[in-house]
Amino acid sequence: MQRKIAVILVLFFVVLSFGKLWHWTRDGFKVSRISSKFISNEEVSREFYENEAAFSQLYYYLGRGRQSYVFSSEDSRFVLKIPRLDRYEVPFWVKSIPFFEAYQRAVFIDKEKRSQQFMKSLELTNEKLKEETGTLYVHSLRTSGLNKKVKIFDRMKRSYLIDLDQTCFILQEKKPLMWPIFKKHLKTQDQQGAKKMLRAFLAFLLSCERKGIANKDPTFLKNFSYEEGRVIQFDIGSFYEMGSEKPLRQALFERLAPLRSWLQEQDAELFLWLDEEVNAMGLSKEP
Repeated sequence: MQRKIAVILVLFFVVLSFGKLWHWTRDGFKVSRISSKFISNEEVSREFYENEAAFSQLYYYLGRGRQSYVFSSEDSRFVLKIPRLDRYEVPFWVKSIPFFEAYQRAVFIDKEKRSQQFMKSLELTNEKLKEETGTLYVHSLRTSGLNKKVKIFDRMKRSYLIDLDQTCFILQEKKPLMWPIFKKHLKTQDQQGAKKMLRAFLAFLLSCERKGIANKDPTFLKNFSYEEGRVIQFDIGSFYEMGSEKPLRQALFERLAPLRSWLQEQDAELFLWLDEEVNAMGLSKEP
């Protein structure tokens, strides 16, 4: 009897391990995780037709972020982001727990809150931050007028035909990552190149702050792209409207805090220059 139980346990853990390995191999990607549950009868906007050529390409798996699966167009000019909407659903195991209605309710409320925050961030991006995020088109609700399907390939090179009407997705410009370029400037002691990038970064932050938009994620260069003096934030899932009349300089320094802390350790001269650059913008004194 004990031997039989041991065999069953071994088989159980083998199956479980295989499932985990298969999940890791696919990087967690499943079509069932990307179908939009939000429905709308909104008309197709002109931005879709303006970027129709981008939707006629193949898209290849680029990676997975905290909020989205990311695919790159075959000409490497565009990025197609498909949010992981399953993150906002109550897990099956939570639903299955008996006699824990209060906990289930708490999980449901938390998931619903996060879902609404994410959808609001997409709305803010679409309405106010297209230039700052390199966003070309946002499709957050299920529609019936796009009549377009796009072929995507997962990490294992398997292909899927995605119905854009039924999918939440974001189309963005694809630009070089800012972080590796900035670190290269520091490594080669190219102060002018580093300062040019930081000026562009400050311009981005000021543009967002003046539009009354903040970001829940710590502001750091790893979430940005950079090309020809222009900074783009490619992570668009954490924007929110500032509800207070916070002084612009205070808001700016709060958003710069992670970068300033890092620069202070890596390059004290550049750290001092950054604060002087903020002073030169004519803003009020640091709080």
